[in-house]
Amino acid sequence: MTIIICLDKNNGYQFGGKRQSTDRELRKKVLELADEIRCDEYTASQFEEDEKSMLYVGDDYLNTINGTCFIEKGDISNISYDKLVVFWWNRSYPTTKKFIIPQGFKSVSKENFKGYSHDKITMEIFTK
Repeated sequence: MTIIICLDKNNGYQFGGKRQSTDRELRKKVLELADEIRCDEYTASQFEEDEKSMLYVGDDYLNTINGTCFIEKGDISNISYDKLVVFWWNRSYPTTKKFIIPQGFKSVSKENFKGYSHDKITMEIFTK
């Protein structure tokens, strides 16, 4: 399974139960990662209607073995995954939830790109 998550400079991903930010260029990159992106209703709400055909939306979106899941609220502490895609905002935001890259994962690639509302977003891929 592949997990996708967006983090700020301090590994934060939520503030008060909400995402820290969103960016349309980042969403395009997310949709390029797999034929289907699994997510919950909250995450799906940031995508345009024509992009939603590439989403599997449901409460069971983490119940997969080989899928690609975009996490903004879900608890992945008990989920087994072998690939992690982190989109770094390269900014600091207020945060109430943080995500630490698990031990055993190593960075295998990095790509910087210009976002719509962010001058620089970094996509970093980690594998076990």
